[in-house]
Amino acid sequence: MGGSISFSRTLRPFRALQMHGLILLFLSLMPSMARAEDGIHIKSMLIPYVTIETVQSDNIYFTPDLKQSGYSVTTAPGIKLELPLNRHMLSLDYDTEMTRYVDFSSENTTDHHFKGQIDLKFGNLAGMQLQSTHMNDHEPRSSSHTGIIEKYESDAFTASFSYQLADVSKVQLDYATTEWDFRSSSFRERNEILISGYIYYRVLPKTSAFMEYDRRNIDYDTFSNFTDNKSDSALLGLKWGINERSQGVIKGGYAWKDFDSASKEDYDTWTLSVDLSHRFTDYTALSLVNKRIVKEATIQGADLILSSESHANFTHRFYTRIDAVLQGYYSKNNFLDVSSGDKEIREDRIIAVGAGVKYYFNDLMSLLLDYEHRERNSSDNSNDYDNNSYILSLRFEL
Repeated sequence: MGGSISFSRTLRPFRALQMHGLILLFLSLMPSMARAEDGIHIKSMLIPYVTIETVQSDNIYFTPDLKQSGYSVTTAPGIKLELPLNRHMLSLDYDTEMTRYVDFSSENTTDHHFKGQIDLKFGNLAGMQLQSTHMNDHEPRSSSHTGIIEKYESDAFTASFSYQLADVSKVQLDYATTEWDFRSSSFRERNEILISGYIYYRVLPKTSAFMEYDRRNIDYDTFSNFTDNKSDSALLGLKWGINERSQGVIKGGYAWKDFDSASKEDYDTWTLSVDLSHRFTDYTALSLVNKRIVKEATIQGADLILSSESHANFTHRFYTRIDAVLQGYYSKNNFLDVSSGDKEIREDRIIAVGAGVKYYFNDLMSLLLDYEHRERNSSDNSNDYDNNSYILSLRFEL
């Protein structure tokens, strides 16, 4: 594990070059791609945007007692560039989120997000997507399992290649590498490499069955960390897009996590993922997401998290400019110590409900008035909380 630290640190100066490499690749391919098409068609689009959000919370520290109310303002400007070349596309997106509290400067945060993506089409059968992301972000107290603001930095690079074998089948191969650096919880710093393979077979005109296999290698930076592991998962699923009104993906299978340390018992369990969206009419829509997955540990003493979560979103449009929004969220996280026979050291349950109204001034400007109630019930009472938030948000594109 000591070698993994020096190797990881050595690579860090080169992470920033990933997106430059993607851009250079796209520019170098432009002449050949243009020759492959009947003429060159380039039309770029530059889209600046900004969101301004105010939040009134009655428990800004998300504590079980001694609640403290507070008021914050978040300003989130960003800019997006889309550069199509015939059937290919280069897109760049950057934004920053600056949250400032009126009376509690210790809660102030500034985040930065950058994403670059290249989509390439090779004839009618093959396609490739390259993506690089950088985030200087944080986990807020409401979702942090340590009760503090968890600030982190991450760099990721992904590549996806797909090939249409016949009219009814397709194969896809994905590769991703991600590096995580945490300011406070250094035990979570790690490198992840993920390789995924998919085989699709169309069983109906708009429905495909597929097989998926994932292999993930997780290498922690710290010398004393014995949670380095390799994870595998095998899944079967269905993906459909019957029409613009009904789309979804359902997949389920089994996952195995093998720890490098002999003191850790290996872990296996079933997994499930459901992502559904349906538009009943032109004015009414519903989306449902449900997951049961294994996550990396976020607190010391735990080796992994068995996480189950569900989210529902319902929208209905009144007249032509007003949307009513209802949301619900539920999650259960079981923190397990596998060195003690899958011993549960903590369990958290979070319930959140919200309702809001969104008004569209035009296609480029909208105003949201929202309310959310969120509470966490934990087997460790010091991690309980309940909070009410009142949100006013204005977004517009230039």
